[in-house]
Amino acid sequence: MSTTFISKSKLAGVLSSTKRTVSNYVNTGALPPPQRFGRDSGWYVDVLVALLNSEPSRLPQLSEQQRRRLAKALSQLGTPSGPNGEAISEIGESASKEGNQWMLPEPIFVDATFNLERDLRHFQVAEVKSFREQVDSLVREAKQTAKGSYEKSERWNEVHKLNWHIDYLEGRLANDFIHLHGPSQFLGNRELLTSPIFNIRNPKSPRSEQVEILLNRRKEGNIKYQGPELRQDDGQVFMALLNIARDVRVGKSVGFSPQRVCESLWGYYDGASRSRLKLTISRLQSAILQFPTFRVQLVQRFDFPQRGLWSVSLDTDIVQLFTKQSVVWLDQSQRHSLKNGLATWLYGYIRSQTKLIPTKVESLRLLCGSEGALDGFRESLKVAMGVMSGEQVVDIGWHIDRHDMLHWRKLRS
Repeated sequence: MSTTFISKSKLAGVLSSTKRTVSNYVNTGALPPPQRFGRDSGWYVDVLVALLNSEPSRLPQLSEQQRRRLAKALSQLGTPSGPNGEAISEIGESASKEGNQWMLPEPIFVDATFNLERDLRHFQVAEVKSFREQVDSLVREAKQTAKGSYEKSERWNEVHKLNWHIDYLEGRLANDFIHLHGPSQFLGNRELLTSPIFNIRNPKSPRSEQVEILLNRRKEGNIKYQGPELRQDDGQVFMALLNIARDVRVGKSVGFSPQRVCESLWGYYDGASRSRLKLTISRLQSAILQFPTFRVQLVQRFDFPQRGLWSVSLDTDIVQLFTKQSVVWLDQSQRHSLKNGLATWLYGYIRSQTKLIPTKVESLRLLCGSEGALDGFRESLKVAMGVMSGEQVVDIGWHIDRHDMLHWRKLRS
């Protein structure tokens, strides 16, 4: 997300109005509350871009001329726009889709308590880097200072203080942010990707309102899922929300345009896709994973006003889902290119394995949550494996032997 912002006073000037008028926009809900930037207050450019373009009726108080002036001002602050500053977000999306048609939108900060330096990963990382550079400089100076001198002792004391701050900040990065991944990646959990929690059943068929799934996967004990029946399309949306919120401190509300998310996930936007997204996130909000020492709600809070931005916040314990031992990275465009079902489940399963061993077809049927007969599942598996080899996820030499064992091998990179 761009960290460029426009102050309240500058916004008032662009609109040829007063700061009081801008405050009225905030009071009526047309604008989100401004953020504090030192002695001034204002909004991130991306927030205003989203408001101008996510919903046609947003900011109805603005005339067309004011909209054009605002769009032009935002483009000059680093946000792309077309001639006369028109249609910023649409042009940005088109440019993005040329390079990666499935790229998800960046987060929009809608939480009035959001603090740039505390709640954004980039600033935490930059501070750690700065402290490390200071430590290196002080160590060099200390080594060049006379042994036993006051100056040498003071420099080493400063080094110890800075190292304490570095440890503290690195602890916050580990505990307050989900595992690092890029805008073109999905983040997965090994247990979720290799289990029937996100099963392969047809998303249009009836779902169980409440299920309980017990997984005996960890040395520390069992994992239990409780909540509505989830399928591969739910898993796709869950990973998309993780991607949008990837660099924001967990627990903070993250805003997004439902239109842009629908277009990124499914390639179109209409009333049906909007309702589909709303129902999916609502299911995730009711989904609970019970680990031996903690419980995680897949989505903690979900706000979905009829107009404007939607927002979600993640459970603060969700970072514990993505440890070094359990985290899996998926290629976002490759995952999007697969039809939700057995192919997407296999893709996650394969990416979560360091080595593929011969596996019973029946074992895979149970793991993916299929309710089909074994013979029918075997045929579906062959088709899905053909897709996996075509996508260069597995070696082309896979086969099912006379003992119904699937022999497969990950493609060497």
